[in-house]
Amino acid sequence: MMQTPTNVTCPAFYMDANLVSYSQWQSVYNWAQTKDTAFDNAGSGKAANHPVQAVDWCDCVKCATPDRSRQA
Repeated sequence: MMQTPTNVTCPAFYMDANLVSYSQWQSVYNWAQTKDTAFDNAGSGKAANHPVQAVDWCDCVKCATPDRSRQA
């Protein structure tokens, strides 16, 4: 069976050029917790300026949404 190319359209989104530090993640995570946002995993990091680790993709999406509204 031959596959043909498919065009896909997705809505606009934000993408950062740098990794998210554990400190950045904690800041947004703590803010989101005050808004009763439930997370599956709080994440971890070796140090505040190191990249955050062990976060769930869905938690990242939850965390990204409040971060944009927090900056507005």
